[in-house]
Amino acid sequence: KNIKSIVFNAGRPGYFGELVMKALKSSVSVLSLLLLCSCANKLPPAPVEINVRPAQICKDYRDNEVRAEAMYRGKTITVKGKASGTVKAVSPLDHGGFSLEVDGASIFYSASQDSELYDIQKGKTYTVRGEIFTINDYQLSSDDPCHIILRNGATLFK
Repeated sequence: KNIKSIVFNAGRPGYFGELVMKALKSSVSVLSLLLLCSCANKLPPAPVEINVRPAQICKDYRDNEVRAEAMYRGKTITVKGKASGTVKAVSPLDHGGFSLEVDGASIFYSASQDSELYDIQKGKTYTVRGEIFTINDYQLSSDDPCHIILRNGATLFK
């Protein structure tokens, strides 16, 4: 509204109340949008899928553990390899899983349900996708592989 309109209607009963209500309505709309925008920024980021070989992850880990954890932890990878064994859940709050031998690394796939593991056979090839939970290089001997543990939405493709 322009100034003439405000001055002309100033004497009319309830006019300033109407102006205040219009201002409040537009403020509420703007405030609602601001709140929605700030909430949208707090949503967890979508998982980032990376295309890197497990051998490279392990090499980077051996070169600098801290940097490798920062580079790869939370990223999603897809790998294909031979099953080397299954592990049952140790508590009701945990899940079992199985290991794949891939590219000089041992990939541990944490199953969402133990029933996913019923048909796993040692030596058979499987493809899994999951978020890298952790990397470690605890070697009991020089030929032990580096270990990459996948969790959070890990998916098994048979």
